[in-house]
Amino acid sequence: MDLVNLGADCYQYKIRPTMMGGGNGSYSGYRISLRSPWGIENPNATYELIEQTSTSLILKATSKQVDGATIQISFDGNGRSPVGPVSSGYTE
Repeated sequence: MDLVNLGADCYQYKIRPTMMGGGNGSYSGYRISLRSPWGIENPNATYELIEQTSTSLILKATSKQVDGATIQISFDGNGRSPVGPVSSGYTE
């Protein structure tokens, strides 16, 4: 759920005008703040931007609870995830 919320935060940045601290139609310039809910205090994972363009981005979560487990999700210019999350390192 954290990645979906982070993706929504990225999209809100994208659609916000520059004079209000946003990207004015671009994901470029978005940064994950260490003081945000996805910063260093998050107990679930470490979050990072893997790839970022003006119209798309890829986020990655590295679990703090399952060694070596990650989840990646991409978002398009409309804030949607066309493929859905891709996980690795989890066992059933």
